[in-house]
Amino acid sequence: MPIRVALPIPRLEPLTYEVNDGEHVSIGMRVLVPLGARVLTGTVVEVDSEPVAEMRSVLEVLEETPTFSRELLELTKRVSEYYLCSWGEVIAAALPSGMKPTSVVHIHRERPVSAQEMTLIRRRAPKRAALLEIIDEIRGDVTLAYLQKRLKHTSVADQLQALVRDGYISMSSTLSSAPSARMIRAVSVAEKYSTNDHDLRELFDLLDKRAPKQSLALAVAWMAHKSGGEPMPVAEIARQADVSVSVIDALIERGVLDVTQIVKRPDIHGAFVQAHKESPVVLTADQKTAVDRIGDGIKSQRFNPILLHGVTGSGKTLVYQHAIQCAQQLGYSSIVLVPEISLTPQLGDRFSAVFGERVAILHSRLSDVERLHQINRIARGEVDIVIGPRSAIFCSVPKLGLIVVDEEHEASYKQDDPAPRYHGRDVAIIRGHIIGCPVILGSATPSMETLHNVQQKRYDYLTIRDRADNAVPPIIRLVDMRQRRKSASLSGSLSHDAIDAVAERIRRGEGAIVFLNRRGYAPELQCRDCGHTPTCPNCDVSLTYHRMPATMRCHYCGHSDNHVAACTMCGSVDVHELGTGTQRIEDELKTALRERHGIDGRIGRVDADTTTRKGALRHLLNSFSGGDLDVIVGTQMIAKGLDISRVTLVVVVNADRTLHMSDFRASERTFQLLTQVAGRSGRAQGRPGEVIIQTSTPEHPVLQLVSNGEKIDATVNAWIDDEMLQRREVGYPPFTRFIVVEITAMEQRQSEEHAQILYALIPSTSEYHTRSEVVVPTVAWVRNHHRRLIIVRNNKAADPSGQRCRALLRSALDSYFQKYASRDVRVSVDIDASGLL
Repeated sequence: MPIRVALPIPRLEPLTYEVNDGEHVSIGMRVLVPLGARVLTGTVVEVDSEPVAEMRSVLEVLEETPTFSRELLELTKRVSEYYLCSWGEVIAAALPSGMKPTSVVHIHRERPVSAQEMTLIRRRAPKRAALLEIIDEIRGDVTLAYLQKRLKHTSVADQLQALVRDGYISMSSTLSSAPSARMIRAVSVAEKYSTNDHDLRELFDLLDKRAPKQSLALAVAWMAHKSGGEPMPVAEIARQADVSVSVIDALIERGVLDVTQIVKRPDIHGAFVQAHKESPVVLTADQKTAVDRIGDGIKSQRFNPILLHGVTGSGKTLVYQHAIQCAQQLGYSSIVLVPEISLTPQLGDRFSAVFGERVAILHSRLSDVERLHQINRIARGEVDIVIGPRSAIFCSVPKLGLIVVDEEHEASYKQDDPAPRYHGRDVAIIRGHIIGCPVILGSATPSMETLHNVQQKRYDYLTIRDRADNAVPPIIRLVDMRQRRKSASLSGSLSHDAIDAVAERIRRGEGAIVFLNRRGYAPELQCRDCGHTPTCPNCDVSLTYHRMPATMRCHYCGHSDNHVAACTMCGSVDVHELGTGTQRIEDELKTALRERHGIDGRIGRVDADTTTRKGALRHLLNSFSGGDLDVIVGTQMIAKGLDISRVTLVVVVNADRTLHMSDFRASERTFQLLTQVAGRSGRAQGRPGEVIIQTSTPEHPVLQLVSNGEKIDATVNAWIDDEMLQRREVGYPPFTRFIVVEITAMEQRQSEEHAQILYALIPSTSEYHTRSEVVVPTVAWVRNHHRRLIIVRNNKAADPSGQRCRALLRSALDSYFQKYASRDVRVSVDIDASGLL
């Protein structure tokens, strides 16, 4: 039977394969198929298709039931069409890590090369000689990926085939295996005692006298039997009874306990982060109106995008919970998207406090086994709510009836690389449209795109204007850093106003957050004698100095060098640290608190460097919430979503950093970021909050707007209208789609030549689009690849769905790949690009 299989290959339409007689295959199943010399995992998207000549056979059907439902296949197909990538690429992105067996090519050395042969190879084929030298250096199997990395070249297949032909090497392909669940020992009370109370009492009497520890262990196992009857892990019984495992082994030898093997259930949540059951809280009038409106949409199961615009601390999460309870009562499941992995611990805990074990958490920091455990729980119907970042929108949830996108304005919902370069919020809208369900877009600072859709009557609009629990908005104070510098009222990058305010909170036992959206110690180092600044060998950027550990790191490619105190160019030791990162702020704050107030502050830091270890973020948040830390210094990971009642102060170290970026969204993003981080302060009744914003431009309209306090009023609406007007006049989003065609190559000449080819193939203008010249981006060299951009503006008024512009680009790309494409040049397309340069 012929079937069509989507493979995770760019620009590749589904291919037709033959299924052997008697093999059961249905749409949505994963299969292993050959493609050239490789073996790949694909997904069946059509059965009983038209046969083609020279069909190859499916090697293996990987499952008995489909991984993807027809609804999810429809979603992935629409996403591939909109974002101009292959169907297989989207399906691969939707498939959780650990469920993607792939082929790995290994290279084996077959015979040595004489000096005379090597000289000849170097002269005729230097790349082939370099390959042989690397293979000889390793003296063992080496993977294709490793060779590509060492040679800094993506096209080595032809050279490898030549070496195979000449007998120098051989190649083999193996298949990486999917993770398997870890099995552990568990025990249950033997039937002889579980069904006979008399014998059980006699046994307890005997053990109490002769083996009291065994009696304790048996009591724990018996309580587990009475509460549910499921076998209990041996380690858990030992922990609860405070005995060794040998005590439980003695009970097994006596025949008192039966032993079995069960799947270990990973601890996804860990200790709660200040979780409390919120559903019994009485709703405010605005909250009740929102819940009723959303509930009507769930009951009717109609597509209904809703912007829930509520000030920070207004109880949007409580509205989500009540809406999910409505869906749950009607037999529907829900997906809750969050923009950052850092938001999943607290939000997951808050939902678990209400819904118990019916919550699943999915994100990239779970191990493969943990992720597989959660997916199996969802498949078995043990879960009603799935919480996770943007990729969770592709989760196969049975009877999906509600989608929530929390903090919908966040740029982190947009995937930049690799394909598909989708926006989680927009894919949520597509999925809601396919299945016919409400989609809640929650935010205190909605994106201009979402506000524009509200103005166009595409989305419904609900507001929550006041904070919950009678909490009052924080007092916001702008500190003019120009004056503080003149009066020497600074300690490093912190004003004395900020230091004194932090000290006062520590004395009162309250919490403070210090925000700076830049990690590391200093963005760069500079020699004062020769002016040299260490730069990344792979990218066109300076290296960031990290004091702990003492390294110089590139935040683009991950390159790292040990920190050297002397200048590498002239040898001078007069090397100056330029700029400030979170590590430096942490040090400066500790020193200033000690020198000005005699306080040894307990300061924690939350950024990408301190939260890489599993459980580190949860530990930091628990310590801060419980009062073991006085202050948290952090990046945008702490700027939104955190609801910690003891926080009464937020300090923004540098508001100018985002405000003056060369980005048309700078004002919008600064307003969103400052409003969100300010909203962490004073969220509890009776604990008024304060926000100190350090800036050198306090007169800027956005900062004046933020300093007036968070309101949904005429002043904010006037600023939004003015921002919209400016963007309409110059043709910027939300009135235009920005589509970025990026051309990258290891050789600058190739990137420029191929960019000019595409520039010529894409028409310059039409009623629905305009095309830019070839643009050299600000960071023109990343990961050893030179970058060139072509920016296409798609007018939404003339082309509302973007279909005409995508057809134009698809035609130009088809011509390019048919006539001009090179293995050494990569071309990517980013629809609705958020960062252009």
